[in-house]
Amino acid sequence: MNKAMKALLISMVGISLAGCSGTPAAPETKSGPEAEPVVDNKPVTLTIVVPPYADGNFKEYVEKPVAAKFPNITFEKIASNNWEEVMASGAKPDLYIIGQDKFPQMKNLGIIENMDPLIKKFNMDMSRFDTQYLDSIKSTSGEAFLPALPFYSGFYVTYYNKDIFDKFGVEYPKDGMTWDEMIELGKKLTLMENGTQYRGLLPVNGPQIPASQLELKFFDDQKKPAVNNEGWKQVLETMHNIYRIPGNEEIVFDNKAIDQFLKERRVAMLFGSNLFSSLKDAADLNWDVVTYPVHKQAPDKGTEALAIVLGVTSMSQNKDAAFQVITAALSDEVQEELSKNAGITVLQNGKIQGVFGQNLPYLKEKNTSAAFKINRVKGYQNYGAAGIMITALQEIVKGKDANTALREAEEKLVKHMEKLIVK
Repeated sequence: MNKAMKALLISMVGISLAGCSGTPAAPETKSGPEAEPVVDNKPVTLTIVVPPYADGNFKEYVEKPVAAKFPNITFEKIASNNWEEVMASGAKPDLYIIGQDKFPQMKNLGIIENMDPLIKKFNMDMSRFDTQYLDSIKSTSGEAFLPALPFYSGFYVTYYNKDIFDKFGVEYPKDGMTWDEMIELGKKLTLMENGTQYRGLLPVNGPQIPASQLELKFFDDQKKPAVNNEGWKQVLETMHNIYRIPGNEEIVFDNKAIDQFLKERRVAMLFGSNLFSSLKDAADLNWDVVTYPVHKQAPDKGTEALAIVLGVTSMSQNKDAAFQVITAALSDEVQEELSKNAGITVLQNGKIQGVFGQNLPYLKEKNTSAAFKINRVKGYQNYGAAGIMITALQEIVKGKDANTALREAEEKLVKHMEKLIVK
């Protein structure tokens, strides 16, 4: 999982929206009168691997509903986001929660399981799911089948501090603004006053997020680098324009960027993921949100439709019980509760989507619909190489020519892929 995503999920249990659509090649299932599968309901303890950033969601939306619906199932939890370490320990997990960036590592370790037979056996109605997430899972895993099912997603928006705008007499941002428009607005808000350096705008993440809006890949289908082109050059130059604003030169990502907005209160606009839970502890912050910036040539394209997923492992001796766990987490009731707590459901269900944030009264007057207004795009596997493009950006900010930085990034990506030995 790239650093950006990890930071956003650590800070608040990130989750997201729905938008694009497609037709997954998942097995067709029917929700009619077919008999329920015969499952052994004897007591069983399942070993589940849960990355630390997802622990809260595991407890609330997996462990709790499973205890109510399947009291015969208990868990032994392994807190880890490193599957090589998990397997080296001799553990034999039954199921897992992961970010989609982990698929290559899991494929190399032989952990991936074809979920289609279980989907068919349990007569799971796949029409309930937003197909963009199913498509994205196949795309990032490189499989024709579904190796996992989407659990929850994340979104990106622009958070802004109204008090900073008011202080400098600048009009608030609006939904649908482009990167160029946001940068021009940020210039008016990057000022030094009474010893405090105010920053007009700051991204939480590296260039991989704005690149995803143009559906730019790190590697092509032959796993060769695909970054030395005009699309990536434009993205890096756009990001460079943020940091070339006098007073806005410092490059910080993840929690350091979030802290400058939430704690230091000196960032006017923060481009990031789901911080709604974190904002509960910032009651005195006068904030709101608008849509994440878009590229002027692609105003209708948002960020990638990536999800945190639930899957059964290939070595599990309790696949039926493990799949029951997944059915509980993906029930309408659980997904609705997740939505009420400002999590974005992976289900194509207007009622569930409509209760977004209802359990968080401090969101009542906020423009939370900004998270849903721009269509998502198909996700692609970056094979854990986001840091290489962050380095390229940092080199450009220091003065290196963009063409040179991209050529060097391309060389690094070749070596990166060679080390992965992706099957």
